[in-house]
Formats: sequence, structure tokens, C-alpha cells
Amino acid sequence: MIVVKKTLIAVAPLFFTLATLAGTAGNGNEGSRQIQLKESVVLSGVTIVPGPYTLSWSRERGSDEVRITIAHGRKVLATATGRWVESELPSPYEALVYQTARGANELTGILFQHSSESIRVDGNTARADSGQSQGTETN
Repeated sequence: MIVVKKTLIAVAPLFFTLATLAGTAGNGNEGSRQIQLKESVVLSGVTIVPGPYTLSWSRERGSDEVRITIAHGRKVLATATGRWVESELPSPYEALVYQTARGANELTGILFQHSSESIRVDGNTARADSGQSQGTETN
């Protein structure tokens, strides 16, 4: 496993496993990934325990604001907002970026392999959606 640490931020490329056929939508405004969490992750205050999930994101055309969702099947477990950002160099791997604080791995970003675009997760916008089902399921 490759782990890069800067202050309290860590990038763990093997922290989640991508399904072979999972990909982004053709328009680049939304997408999803099948992930397998190996450790608990906090998405802005909501703890997601290890297991298989669908990580989804969508953004309005012409906007940098992104809505992030983690679901198990059709049940939404947590949502957050973030920003679509671009860096000078593309990421060499696909990864979740997290900050370790108070013993928890808080999700702070999503990197895409060979892309200079990424998602920076806002830290104060999550909500637990226990019992809420998604309207449609993306695969």
C-alpha cells in the first residue's frame, strides 16, 4: 500500500477498491464508484464502517459545487458537499484523501487517476440519512 502523509493528511490509494467497470458518467458532471472501505471513514461527522459502498458525486453545470453521497445498496448513509478543483499535476492514482483527527479518518477529498481534477470535501455539511432510499441507483 502506498501512503503519503503531509501534516495530518493522508492519501491511501488502496483504501478503497474500484470495481473494474465502474466509471464516471460521460458528461463529467456526475459519477460513481463501487468502493470497499477497509477502515471506518467519517464523512463530515457520519461514521461509515468498513464494507462495500457506492460513492457518488454530482455537480451543477457551470458550478464547482459537488454533492457527495455514500450509499449501501439503495440506502443513503451520508451526504456532503464539496468543490470540484483542478491542480497543476494529474494524480498518479485514484484515491480517497482523508485527514486523521481524534482517531478517525475524515474524508477530505477524492482523487481521479491520470486527472488533474479532484473533489475537495467540505467538512461541515454531512447528514445521516438512515432509512432514506435513493431515487435511482447508479452502477
